[in-house]
Amino acid sequence: MRGIFRLLIPVFLVVFGVVFIVLGISNYQSRADYLDTKAVISEIYTEYGVTTDDDEKIVIVDYEVDGQSYHRELNEYHPGYKEGQEIDILYRPDNPYDIMAKSLLFVYVMIGFGVVLIISAVISFLRFLGGR
Repeated sequence: MRGIFRLLIPVFLVVFGVVFIVLGISNYQSRADYLDTKAVISEIYTEYGVTTDDDEKIVIVDYEVDGQSYHRELNEYHPGYKEGQEIDILYRPDNPYDIMAKSLLFVYVMIGFGVVLIISAVISFLRFLGGR
């Protein structure tokens, strides 16, 4: 029974690794539908949760598309962000209210974490074979 459990760990690691990689690639590919523009951070505030771990920084940006001004919440926060700072964002041409940060940090983190999980699975499987 213990041997089966030791064999299932690499399987789960591979599955989760592949899921993270697919999510990262999917996020990257979805960016093809967006155009880029400049935005100015108009406000940064903290939305407090039940614990300090649940606290979330909210970033509000102002930007313009085809002469129309927009005031929206951005999908991510970076510690270097400051009010009044100009940043690059992406918006969907058919719905300029749909925006995201141009940063590829999320993509890199998802793909990197997936690769680490798969490498861990390979190491775990090799250790399983060596310990038989």
